[in-house]
Amino acid sequence: MKNFVDQCCLCNAVSGKGIYGDIDKPIMQSDNYIAIASIGAFIEGWAMVVPKCHKLSLATDFRSDEFISFLNKVKNHVENVYGNTVMFEHGSSNSDSILGCGVNHAHFHIVPHKTSIKSLLDPQLNWIFTKDTREDAPENQSDYLFYSDKVTTSVLEGQYCYPEIKTSQYFRKILGKSVGIGEKYDYKNYKHLESSRRTFSNLALK
Repeated sequence: MKNFVDQCCLCNAVSGKGIYGDIDKPIMQSDNYIAIASIGAFIEGWAMVVPKCHKLSLATDFRSDEFISFLNKVKNHVENVYGNTVMFEHGSSNSDSILGCGVNHAHFHIVPHKTSIKSLLDPQLNWIFTKDTREDAPENQSDYLFYSDKVTTSVLEGQYCYPEIKTSQYFRKILGKSVGIGEKYDYKNYKHLESSRRTFSNLALK
């Protein structure tokens, strides 16, 4: 595991060894989480909440008061600068999962978007709705998709599913179509680093 963690891009960001300069620097942080600008940010203001310890998904963190409180602070901070946001995770249960988009370290997306994209989610994926993830959260040992429009200091509300057919960058594709970005939703081929740098500059706490 040590060699794998040494090669993890988000572990490197946590430890201050990220390769993208300011983009990998914390915008905000708590005892166990950091918030950083996302690469592939075809929407400026796109941020991620990342656990400091190496793990594949946030399934267990959905029940954590610290995670929910920190997520709320980051969401409010992004919205104060960029307006309304949507939130999601591609949760992995194993390394190199297709659904996990090729990043073997958990990360939760907070993305400026004028409206909810809930109506754009595929209803055939059998979404499970939860009003409080501390009582009802995705299983730790399964690949899942999680979407949310609402978090407060104490409650994260949303919906999740366990897709039988796993695809990469599910929510990115939906957002890309929503804003008319075409194939440039794909962070592997389109890094959008200038947008990410502006995100850090505008969100980093002085």
